[in-house]
Amino acid sequence: MSAVCIRTAEHAEKGLEIIDRSMNFILGELGNVGAVENSLEHIAANLRVGEESMMAALSRIEDVDVAKELMNSTKLQMLTQVGQTLAGHDKQRHEAVLGLLR
Repeated sequence: MSAVCIRTAEHAEKGLEIIDRSMNFILGELGNVGAVENSLEHIAANLRVGEESMMAALSRIEDVDVAKELMNSTKLQMLTQVGQTLAGHDKQRHEAVLGLLR
């Protein structure tokens, strides 16, 4: 911005026009900055919501993984118990057959 001469009414009027245009330009740029700031705030809010959704999904996945491991552990325990029971029955049958053969 250059210096504004106000020695005459005409110069003062032109100076006021320059000042008005400068202020309008500055106000327009402030409006643009405000719009960008508002946009960035919305983006940040959306990112926070996305992060919360991702964390909730990760928690559900971890819960499913834990449940799957628990299910596999229970299945293994059941199979072990069934195997032990069958081995016990097999031993009893074996002893019964031997008893009949004696």
